[in-house]
Order: sequence, then C-alpha cells, then structure tokens
Amino acid sequence: MFSDPLVVIDGSNSSGKTSLAEALEWLFTGKLLRRSRGDLGNPGELENCITNAFRPDGEDTWVEAVFEVDGHRRTTLRRELISDYGPASTAHCISRLVCDGNELDVEQESDLLDQLFAGVPPILMQHSLRLFVHDNPAKRREYFERLLRLNGLTALISKAAIGSAGIASFRSPTGGDAHAKWSRLKDGIVEPVSRRAIRTAEKSSGQKRRPALEKALVAIAAAEFGDAVQLGTAIGPARAIIETTQRKARQQNFPHLQDLRPRRVLDDATLELLSPEALHTYIAAVEAERERVDRARAAAATITDAQIAIATAFTQLEVAGLIAPAGTDAQVCPLCAYEEVPTLTRVRTDLIRGWAPLRDAVDRATQAQNKAVRTLTTRLANIRAAVNQLIPKGPAKEALAIAIESAPTSIAKAARAVQRDADRARAALNGVFSALEDWFAHPDGTPSQDDIASLTNRSRQVIDALDTIKDMSSRYAQSFAALEQAVGTAAKGDAQYDRRQTWLDLTNDIDSLDKDLAWEQAKAKAHTSLEAAREMLKGMRQAVLESRRREFSDGIAAVWRILREDVYSGFSHLHIPKPTGKGYPVRIEVKALLDDGSERREVDALRVFSESQVHVLGIAAFVTRSKLLGHRLLILDDPVQSMDEEHFKSFAGPLLSHLLDEGFQVVVLTHNDLFAREVSVAQCERDEYVSMRIGHDQAAGCYVEEGTRRLYERLTQAKKRIQRDKMGDAWKFVRFAVERLCVLAYKKHGPQDFDPVKLLDRSAESMIEDAVGGLLEERVAGGKARLKEILRMTAGGAHDTRLQGKTDCHRAIRDLYNFARVLEIRDGKNPDS
Repeated sequence: MFSDPLVVIDGSNSSGKTSLAEALEWLFTGKLLRRSRGDLGNPGELENCITNAFRPDGEDTWVEAVFEVDGHRRTTLRRELISDYGPASTAHCISRLVCDGNELDVEQESDLLDQLFAGVPPILMQHSLRLFVHDNPAKRREYFERLLRLNGLTALISKAAIGSAGIASFRSPTGGDAHAKWSRLKDGIVEPVSRRAIRTAEKSSGQKRRPALEKALVAIAAAEFGDAVQLGTAIGPARAIIETTQRKARQQNFPHLQDLRPRRVLDDATLELLSPEALHTYIAAVEAERERVDRARAAAATITDAQIAIATAFTQLEVAGLIAPAGTDAQVCPLCAYEEVPTLTRVRTDLIRGWAPLRDAVDRATQAQNKAVRTLTTRLANIRAAVNQLIPKGPAKEALAIAIESAPTSIAKAARAVQRDADRARAALNGVFSALEDWFAHPDGTPSQDDIASLTNRSRQVIDALDTIKDMSSRYAQSFAALEQAVGTAAKGDAQYDRRQTWLDLTNDIDSLDKDLAWEQAKAKAHTSLEAAREMLKGMRQAVLESRRREFSDGIAAVWRILREDVYSGFSHLHIPKPTGKGYPVRIEVKALLDDGSERREVDALRVFSESQVHVLGIAAFVTRSKLLGHRLLILDDPVQSMDEEHFKSFAGPLLSHLLDEGFQVVVLTHNDLFAREVSVAQCERDEYVSMRIGHDQAAGCYVEEGTRRLYERLTQAKKRIQRDKMGDAWKFVRFAVERLCVLAYKKHGPQDFDPVKLLDRSAESMIEDAVGGLLEERVAGGKARLKEILRMTAGGAHDTRLQGKTDCHRAIRDLYNFARVLEIRDGKNPDS
C-alpha cells in the first residue's frame, strides 16, 4: 500500500493517524517512546496502551508489514503482543518478532533492526518532534549515538583514566601485603644512605632485585635502628640481631616471656618424630628380637657349661689337626687311653660341634634385642625431649604468679592461658613418660625379658598419647603466640619497635616483596602506556566528533534553510564542547544566530526559538540523522502542527522535493487539510505519489481511502462508484476532478508568482469563468462551455435536480481526461495513457 516514494495520509484529529504511526514504531522497536520515556506521560494512565480498546475477546494484537530491501528482496515483519505495559513505571511490553515466518530472539531482532534501519526507527512522532531540542546537552548525544558509535571508544577512554586510587586497587597476585609493609617502612626513613639503597632496589629488575632488596634492608637496619648491624652484614645475621633486640624489648614488658617460649615448633621433622606409625615400627622390631631371643634360649636350654667346655676343647683339637674335619668316619680320640679304638664316631663329633653354635645364637639374638631396645628408648627419649621443647617447663609457679599479678590486664590474661595450657599438658603427659624414667636413666642396661615386655606396653601408651601431645602442643603454641602478641602490643608504644617488627616481617618474606615490587614496576609501566593510549584515544574521538559535528550541523542548516528564511533569528550550528569529567561525556549544544541589523550574537537556541522554530529544528535534526544513518524511509507524524501557511509551502514543496530527490521514501501523516492540499499541488507532476485519507464512522469503522486528492485518482474513484451504481458519489468525485483541473491548469499556465492554493477556496464556477475557461477555449473549441456543463451535471440530486446517468458520467470523465491532456496537466499516472 505504501509502495510509492511519497505517501500523504490525511484525516481529522482522532481518526487514527498517530495509531498507525505508533503501530509501525512498535513493529520496529517492540515499544512506544511515549511510554518508555517517563517524561512523556504517566505510566499508570498509559497502561495497556498497545492493545486496542475495541479488540474483540480472543483476538491477538499484531502488526505486520512487508518491506522491499535492496530494491528487490521482500521481507515480511510481524510483531505479536504477548503482554502489554502495566501501570508501574518499570513495566515492560513483551512481544515476539517474526521475520518471514521465523521467530527472532533478542539478538537476532537487534541485528535485523541494524540491517534495516541502522538500529534507529525512521519515525518522527508528534511527541518526539521536540525531544532533540528540549533534551539537555548530554542527553542529545543519545539522539545521534547510533551514528556517533562512541560508546566503545568512550568506555576505553574511561578505563584508561586511572588515578592513584585506581592504581592502588590493582593488587599484586601475592596480595600486596609485603609492598604495603615496605611502604610503611619507607615512610619513616630519614638517613640518605637508606634512601639511596631503597631507590636502587626499586629500580632494580630481574635477578638483581632480590640482592638489592637485601642490601637495602641491611642498610635500613644499620642506619635507622642503631643496633649492632653493620653495612655489608648478610641478611641472616642482621635478622638475628634485630630479633634479639625485639625479644629484649618484649622482655621488658613481661620478663618470663623467654622462659615460656616454645623451643620447638610442629614442623615436618617434629610431626615425623611424633608419628605413631614410626613408633609402631620400633616397637615391632623390639618384639621381633625378643621372640628370637626366647627361641634361641629354648633351643640352647639343654647345653651345660661342661658341654661348652668340651666343645671348646674339641674345637682347639680340630685347629691343632688332632681331630679330623667334619664328615670323617669314626676316629681315635687323642685324649683317650684306647689309642687304637675309634671312639669318636661321626655322630658323636657332629653332636659336639652343634653345642657352641646354639650358645652363640643366644648371644647374637640377645645383642640384636638390646640394640632394638636402645633404638626404641632413644626414640622415646627424643619424643619426651620434643614434648619438653614444645611445652617448656617455664619459670617457677610462684615467680610466674607474681609476674602475672603485676602485668597489664591483656598480658596477664594471655599469660594465665599459657600457664593453664602448660599445666593441662603436664598433667596429661607426666604419667606417660614417668613410667619410662628408669629406661631414660639407664639406656645401656641389660634388661630382662619381662622388662622388655613392660617397655613395649609402655611404648604403646606413648602411641596412644601422641595425638594428645600434638593437640596440646598446638594449643600451647597458640596461647604463647597470643601472649607474645599481647606483650608486643604493649611494646608497640615505641615507634622504633614497630619499625623493627615491620623490617623483620619483610626479611622473613623477601620473596613476596620481590614479586610485589616487580608487580609495581610493571603496573607503573602499564600506566604510562595507558596514559599515552588514552591521550591518543581522546584525540581520535575528538577528530571523529568534529567530523560528525560538521556533518550534523551542515545537514541541519541545509534543511533549516529549505524550511525557513528567518532574518532576525535562525539556526547557526551544533556545538560540541571539549569533553571533560569522568568518562568524558559528549554534550551537544544548539546555537542560534541573532541579527538585529547592527550586531550579530550567538546564543543557545532554546533561549530565543519560537515553538515553530523548535519544530523545524526537530525536523531538520531527524532528517539529517536519517540521511547520515543511510535510511531510505521516513515516516513523519503531523510534522507541521505548529507551522503557519507560509512554512506549509516550504515543507510541501522544496523540502519534500529535496527528500524525494535524495532517494527517500516519505510517508507523511497530517490532520491539516490545507497542508495536504499544499502537498498535492506542489508535488502534482510527480508520478509516484499517492494520497490517502484515513477516517472512521460507526457503520464502516476505521477506513483508509486511497487516491482522493489528485486528478486521475479522483476520476478513477468516480469510475469505481459508477461500477457500484453509486452515482451520487461518482458525480461528487467528478466535481472534485473539475476543481483539481482548474487549480492545476492555472498553476501550469497562470502567472509565475500566482499561488494556486488561493483558488482552493473559490467555487469551480468562478475558477472556470475567471481563470481556466479561457485557457481551455484556446485549445479546445467549446471546451469552456463543456466544462461548465460537466460542472452543472455534478450538482444533480441537489434541490430536487435530476441526477444524470452513467452514460453522461462516463462522457464527463472521458472529456476531463482530454482536457487534462490538452492543458498539459500531469497529476500522477493517467490510467488510460
């Protein structure tokens, strides 16, 4: 229906023109601007503003349109309503968009809107006409944002603008604690040698940084703390000196602190020592050796000392060669009286040889058993020593009690906790180790088998106590740490103590400090690069802005000059101040030029523009934006509502001609009949232009009537009425055609400065008599009389005058076509041509 380059739809107020425009707006965007912008209406009063109030129950709300894309491809868009706006200001309209039968998701819908209209609906509504002018300078940017496309660039510039607080928020992967302590330590540095060492360390990189840090820390200790640390001292000895100084400082607040300090920590070596599995292994070894001793003794129980003496003598005789080696048959005993009788049988010699090894096996088993016992008792002694180191005996109770009574509350409370945990540990563990005291006192004794059995049983009691040992040792360490912290807190009244403690913390974690300084160096380098990139981005954006500003400003000025020729005040240009502030927001200001004949001044347009000028500026901004975005379609809803007749002409003639020549398809909706006439006259010779009339009545409901203003449209409408046998309506359109013929004939052949619209309010009779009749008579003999006759026939049916028939009506239409031809009138396409 809207296939022509120019479509003008007119109708009275409340006839549905704005509803038609909003239907297209909703089709394109899925929302209505007057509802989504809170300053254009009350949300509660705009509830359900999309749904037709007279929609029958069960009917869906939808809008469908077919678009021709790229001059040939057709795309059908259909939007269907799911839920309308609610009364809350935050309520949204929910719908679905179908393109060529395929439902689109949100991303696809956005992509399609980008493809068709560069993301901006090509509609200028009555309520949006003045938005560009009346919005504040910062919000005006949104009007052109799709064209500017500055959001990404602005976001980059904003991210590149990082101040000191922002830089600090980029913490090192280690957490940055070491660097924070380093900064605190630096704050109190006064000696030049320390400052030089710090600068050297902070400038060092790679493998040189850590040695430089150690050197700087030693220099700080030597120059700032006044202790025994000397320049050139290694970091380890320097740390030991400062730790001693700190302990002394804490001791002054609680003298027994050192006596209560654990001498050992639950490190891997200690946990291995307290491992029940290892102790089980030692106990199992003792029990295995004890079983071997018992078996050896049982085997050797029948061997007497006399037999051992004989076996010893037998061995000596064998060594002397007086007795043959093993395996020899019976032989003479060198000690017997029977020199010739072989009394030493083979069985006898083998038996004698077995007596000594049995007794030796007992000795060897006993030695292995004693060794296993010593290993176990050593392990147990080490465990007991570790316990005494983990939970030291501490000072005498009386001395500790006196110290606690005189200590500050926080220290006293922490010391009582240490004492309580130590007492509990000793009460739980004393019984375990007291039963082993004899073994610790005589580790090299020769125990009996019963003693060894008792040892293994007591050792298992130690195993059962190992978890308790670890738990109580950990608890005691925590209690002591709390006591040391309380003592240290009391010592912190001395600033030098705090600085030394910070120094110690850094020396214990140089690796983290090394990584933190590497991070800070990289961060500073990145920030410098970022600042340079930011300045470059700002320059790029300013260049883009200036280029776009000129395009906007020149385009608006061109449209302004077409519509208005104000002398005193007029549009000057768009002004974009240099962006400043957080995020560098873009502000677009509208400047007007005042000229009183003697002086010219540039001011903000809102200060001086009339309502009509504001409307023209809104139209100019809309047209310029659409042109720069590449739109091919413009929909204008009542764009001349505040213009006078003079500006109707400039819009209907020069502006519409300019837009059509630029390749736009223009759809204009208006309630102003005079403006619609101006367009129909100004664009009469343009073939591809269609006029429509929109309205409603109770019988027919809403209707859109195509072709009611132009000459050939009216003649076509007359033919249609003849076919429907509605002769009254047919003659009415013939009369309208006569009036149109008169106006266009005088426009074509009358004086150049004559305004043909001035004829619109004159009767056809007077126009024929005074203006057109003579022109027609010059070209067609009897033409004037025939035109008057046709005009008289159109009055049939009025005042009891007989209505002429179909034949007369067809002849009148044929003659009017002929008159238009000879008068060289073009008013659209002649369907009979």
